[in-house]
Order: sequence, then structure tokens, then C-alpha cells
Amino acid sequence: MKIMITMNMPNSSGMPLHKLIAEVPQQTIPQFYADISTKEFIMVNQYYVTRPRDGDTIWDDLGLVILNTYHIAKVQEYVDQDRDEEERPNYRDWE
Repeated sequence: MKIMITMNMPNSSGMPLHKLIAEVPQQTIPQFYADISTKEFIMVNQYYVTRPRDGDTIWDDLGLVILNTYHIAKVQEYVDQDRDEEERPNYRDWE
């Protein structure tokens, strides 16, 4: 699953938050939460997405990165804006 992680740490431009897109082995956000809730550090595969004007989405694999879970502010599934509404996951039925 691809997720967007918002970190409470400055990015390279000096903005107070840093966002990154990562690929993780878990299939859902609750599974990801359960796996990281007891860990100080996690390792994820980081990606950079580019959308040229021709409409094709280009994914650049930036490799593995180790994150300190203390600085994670928010995690959400990365939703490709090109996907149709019915293809997007519906999490309302989770307990």
C-alpha cells in the first residue's frame, strides 16, 4: 500500500512539515498503525511522484528510508487523483 506520511520536522525548503510517499507491506491503515505503534523507528520505501502535462504519472523509487515514529504527525493512504471514486477504499465499515 502507498501511504502519505506527514512528519513534524522541517523539509528541505524550510517549511515546518515534511511529507513523503512511501510503500509499506501492510494492506490497511489500521494494520500499519498496529505494526508501528510499538516501534521507535520504521523502514519504508520512499517514492516521488511527477505528473507531466501529458498526463502520465511517473513514480521515482528513492529507495529505503528510516523514519523516527516520534515525528509522525499523520498517515493516510495515498490516493491517486486519477483513480475513479469507486476504486478508492471505503473504511467506514472498520471497527
